[in-house]
Amino acid sequence: STQSTWGAILSMKKILTKAILPTAALSSLFLISPYANKYQPILETKVQLFNTIHKQLLNKVPTDYVNIITKFFLNVGYFDGLNPYANSKPASPVSPYPDWELRNPIGLGAGYDTSAALISDLSELGFGFLEIGSITFQAEFKYDLKKFASIDFLDGSLICETTPGNWGSRKTKANILTAYRRKDNNLQDVKLGVNIIPNADILNLAPYLAEKDYQNAAYELMECVDFLVLNISFRQYAAMQQYYEDPKALGDLEGRAKDKMEAAKLGKNVPTEDKPLLGPKIWLKVSGEITPEEVATMSRVLRQNQVDGLVIGSTCHRQDGNSGKGGKVCEASAIQSLTEFKRALEGSGTILVSSGGIMTAKEAQERLRLGADLVEVYSKLVTEGPSAIPTLINDYENLHRARAQ
Repeated sequence: STQSTWGAILSMKKILTKAILPTAALSSLFLISPYANKYQPILETKVQLFNTIHKQLLNKVPTDYVNIITKFFLNVGYFDGLNPYANSKPASPVSPYPDWELRNPIGLGAGYDTSAALISDLSELGFGFLEIGSITFQAEFKYDLKKFASIDFLDGSLICETTPGNWGSRKTKANILTAYRRKDNNLQDVKLGVNIIPNADILNLAPYLAEKDYQNAAYELMECVDFLVLNISFRQYAAMQQYYEDPKALGDLEGRAKDKMEAAKLGKNVPTEDKPLLGPKIWLKVSGEITPEEVATMSRVLRQNQVDGLVIGSTCHRQDGNSGKGGKVCEASAIQSLTEFKRALEGSGTILVSSGGIMTAKEAQERLRLGADLVEVYSKLVTEGPSAIPTLINDYENLHRARAQ
């Protein structure tokens, strides 16, 4: 009987090895494969399965670990087929500039795709524009494994303990150009921008070189993006705090970045009346925690320098000076800063991009009513997963249609 028992075990092992396990593996690959998404019931099942696992993981491990898993599934096409515009035209297109038309005013905020590795996949979710980054001129990987992002479930905020690493401006540029060369890319449907900041060593050890670092990254990326965001929102660094206190420093930062790009354009190709060489729009990103006096001072500089856009609010810095919170906890300060900048920049031509705590279509619509030209989301993607974005955009489109009737 012992021999027959071992024979049964060996037979079962053969069955598992030759039949069941390969079948399970093939089924798993089929579920992951974007080809399965052509069948709506399969796509819905995949999304429900992922969302269940995603929610469980957020309760147990740091958010950055969950992001790594989510990005893998995005990259292999797991969510292909969720595009809200796959079978319909945009109901709420916007034109923040005469030469821009976006399919909707909802974009992705910086912090998710830090090296432009997922831009085609993110475009497929239905965003109107994408802000990649933050990107530094030199590659930077200085993760502190004890300081990954996590969620504070007491107030629903996203705790950001450290700045994510990135591959630097040169590799990011290569990733963008590679994505554009792909025949199946969706980038013609979105405007693409990059958020740039100085390297950490410069911010900590040589803040007098910060302006040069902004210029170098802007020069490297200017050929392949629609807009560049000079990020000065991390006020805990003296190199960035100076731009809130010294109008001349802020004016020099924006003016010299523009001058370097203008000189680069002329060096590469002299524009003509028939073929003007247009550079990217220049946006500035500021902290949502800003005083009325700072709003007034910065607005005068923005008017004088004719800055194209201003991104307001997304991270509220905590008292320890080394970390911050994002999400709903930043909503009040982001709204207050938006309304103050709206009054100060009325008629200037600078568009306002509001972020920080936007989780629903009604909240996005409210920011637009308060004066924003565009809005950005980030925490919703991180905390609810990629499928939440097409749902958000569909909800916004429905609200827009209801208002138009």
